[in-house]
Amino acid sequence: MSAVRVDGGLSDWFPTVVGVLQGCVLSPQLFNILLEVVMMLALGENDIRVCVNGFVISNLRFADNISLLSDSDHGLQLIVNKVNTSSNRFGLTMSLVKSKVQAVKRDMSQIEMHTKVGNSEVKRVQEFLSRWYHL
Repeated sequence: MSAVRVDGGLSDWFPTVVGVLQGCVLSPQLFNILLEVVMMLALGENDIRVCVNGFVISNLRFADNISLLSDSDHGLQLIVNKVNTSSNRFGLTMSLVKSKVQAVKRDMSQIEMHTKVGNSEVKRVQEFLSRWYHL
């Protein structure tokens, strides 16, 4: 509860909300800071990486979308577990509806992928398409 003091007088008490709400100008900034902490904790000791055009990377991030990269199914599962555990520490959860797994290899017939978040398997897709790319 809060009240406002004006010229020595006190207004009526009113309920206040603690934190930021959707639409607040601070929300995106604070979320990005939190997401950086989550990823730092998840990937701090990470040696799971891939080499793309001479650059060694483990993830790609844009806003609240994260692509985790690995050169093996086992490595991907490890990194997903680390990000999931780190996220849960801050009350965040990975969306199984929005999460997808894609394998990229010259011979796709040899790829078996069974990535899970908790006990639920993540859907495997052949390609990622976004409505933003369609003209």
